[in-house]
Amino acid sequence: MNQSAVLRLTKQQADVQKSIASQQDRLSKMRRDTAKLRQDAAKTKSASIRASKLQQAESKEREVARAEKRLSELYVKKSNVDAALARNLDNLRRAQGQQQRRSDAQDKHRRQEELRHFQEITRQVENQSRLQASVPRQLPVDAIRIGDLPKKIIVSVFAANPRDTGRLSLDEEVRLIEEKIRASRGAIELRSHWATRPDDLLQSLNQDRPHIVHFSGHLGFRTSRHVGRPGCLGVEEFFQGGRDQPRWQKLGGR
Repeated sequence: MNQSAVLRLTKQQADVQKSIASQQDRLSKMRRDTAKLRQDAAKTKSASIRASKLQQAESKEREVARAEKRLSELYVKKSNVDAALARNLDNLRRAQGQQQRRSDAQDKHRRQEELRHFQEITRQVENQSRLQASVPRQLPVDAIRIGDLPKKIIVSVFAANPRDTGRLSLDEEVRLIEEKIRASRGAIELRSHWATRPDDLLQSLNQDRPHIVHFSGHLGFRTSRHVGRPGCLGVEEFFQGGRDQPRWQKLGGR
């Protein structure tokens, strides 16, 4: 609103200034013409010519008076436009200042949220490390400090819920994990794998090379590609089979 008013008043100011300049030029010419008519009347010896010249000069003087009045009106109009423009410029500067302060506050809030998110991720990693240390028969976990974390942490999520097992909310669990790391701004990358089988797990681990592995299921994987056939390979048995292990493992099974 203020910006459009400033543009409109700036144009009015330019138009009024142009009209003032034009009126001043016209008024100057009329004054010169009046002066010349009176000079010619003074020089002539003819009474009739003198009377005519004086009559013309008086007519020009009346035109000059009207032109001077019009010029005064233009000056008043310019003064009003200048004042209105100054007010709107002041309002525009205040509005821009308020907008900048709001933007600065939003940036500050965003930085604070990013810091809180990083602190939450750090706390969760520390809690996970303490939990792994307290679980009996835990999977081997390399000691690691938070400062040693890579620039991008790869998290692989493996989910399995065969038809003949209890129904699990795996999609909801993965969605919650995605929400936690969405604000990491690329620091954490999530790679999800569904209906995982032993062969899929080995291939995905070799491809992803994850830092964190999250298992969602019944803590085991079918040994057959046909759902319903007997035999289940436990997670611990899989990692004890000579395969390379990631730095952390998270068991999210039921």
